[in-house]
Amino acid sequence: MGKRKFIERVQELFGLIEPETSSKKEAILDLLHKLKAKRAELKIQLKLAKKPTEIEDLKESIDVLKKQIKKGEKLLET
Repeated sequence: MGKRKFIERVQELFGLIEPETSSKKEAILDLLHKLKAKRAELKIQLKLAKKPTEIEDLKESIDVLKKQIKKGEKLLET
């Protein structure tokens, strides 16, 4: 998956605002920052969740975010 496709896919998936940066690496860094903030927000919601279905949904979302963050960090290394 290319850098541009990764950025577009993650933004679409999580409804994040399109970054207004000039380079792809800066855009990925900005996106990673937003993903990490979203993950922290979901972890807080998970602690407050009481329904088993809600807990499962939040855990699944956190897992997806972790995978996307790993992909983004891998793209930065290349």
